[in-house]
Amino acid sequence: MGLLSHGHEACPGGHGRENTGLRFRAALAATVGPLLALAVLAPSPALANPPMTDPGNPLIAKLEKHRQGPSEEPGRVNPNAKRKAVVQDTCQSTQPSQTEGKPYTICFEPAEPAARNAIQALARPAEVPEWCADFLNEWPTNRVQGCSHQLGTIIVRQGVKQVGKFELDLWSLITANPAKNEITFDQWVGAEDLDGQGYAIMFTAIPGCSGPCNVMTNPYPPTELVEGEYKRVHHELSGQLSGTQVEVSNGIFPEAELVFIHPLAVDAVTVVSEIFEPLRCDYKAAGGDIAYYGCVFPLFWGTHKVPRSILLGYANHIAEAQTEGLPGAPPTPGNNYPLHRIRNQSDITENRNTACQDAPSPRPAGWECDEYPPASTLEGAATSGGDYSWRLIPIEQNQAGGAHLKGFYRDYRLIARDAFYIQVVN
Repeated sequence: MGLLSHGHEACPGGHGRENTGLRFRAALAATVGPLLALAVLAPSPALANPPMTDPGNPLIAKLEKHRQGPSEEPGRVNPNAKRKAVVQDTCQSTQPSQTEGKPYTICFEPAEPAARNAIQALARPAEVPEWCADFLNEWPTNRVQGCSHQLGTIIVRQGVKQVGKFELDLWSLITANPAKNEITFDQWVGAEDLDGQGYAIMFTAIPGCSGPCNVMTNPYPPTELVEGEYKRVHHELSGQLSGTQVEVSNGIFPEAELVFIHPLAVDAVTVVSEIFEPLRCDYKAAGGDIAYYGCVFPLFWGTHKVPRSILLGYANHIAEAQTEGLPGAPPTPGNNYPLHRIRNQSDITENRNTACQDAPSPRPAGWECDEYPPASTLEGAATSGGDYSWRLIPIEQNQAGGAHLKGFYRDYRLIARDAFYIQVVN
């Protein structure tokens, strides 16, 4: 008993059923974003939010086993976003030193992607997501992580003669906490093939941040490099939030400078790791039932996965509605129509009432009206004025499906107007 509806108007080009059809408004088409390239699945740390429970609905406990946290989604690189790591070749411009008592110069020669297999000798740190390994000098992100990988050679010269070097293997990982006002910036500084004066090089690390944010840690002290090992550097940042009212701090850009020094060199080499994908921290903007503070990468549009094996009727309704052309399916070439969360309760109620106005009333015992797109989205029946679908499904499936979606909002820290997708999985 599922119907795809468009209010009470006639729809040209229908599908041979009364009160069915497709009609997309210009406002909906304007939400199309850039298609994103998927990388490889990453291992997941523990979720920050507690499990879903409901003693009266056993389906919710089953869904908890299928719960996917934001760190489990593979990272993506948005081709329209500037994410290149700063990898300037300073060896091209470094001039021979003439300073008395400091006979050396030091410079950095970045590696091209084609040379990464020949240069990289150290294994990827276990804490860095697997999908990060596919990108050199870029910043792929998911909802709570962004990472980069930089390779190159630090060279020591006396005049024009090379007198030492080492191969730099640098990993950077930015982690946003969706349940705290906390952003961490970790780096793993690896050295391989140390030679000559390269053994005398030390490094320090200086954290920084632009936008409404605070740096919470001090610069890393000068540290010696050890061949074949990583030295880990840890920085902490936070959003500028007063904690007195609903607040959103957008446009946070962490950065870290690694400064390589030689005691007899007139200069130093600075390798900058600076992400160009903004982070956002908020206070209570995600709802009172969600952790008050939290930070995310808001331009990553997460995917809410609905297991058909647990929510058969609920999942089938979503799949049918998306097949009919309603928005929310994961993007494919030429088709990228996400959903957008809303939080105004009156709008949510109006969406639900509008979508289910043609459903039998009273409902048969044990059944409820399920609407798609969900009532808690801008694409809902009333707030969009566009197409929608309804179906009667078992009460426990409808309520468990709603709790599952609410858990997704919580884990991914969606605030009003944040975009996301829904995917039925088998």
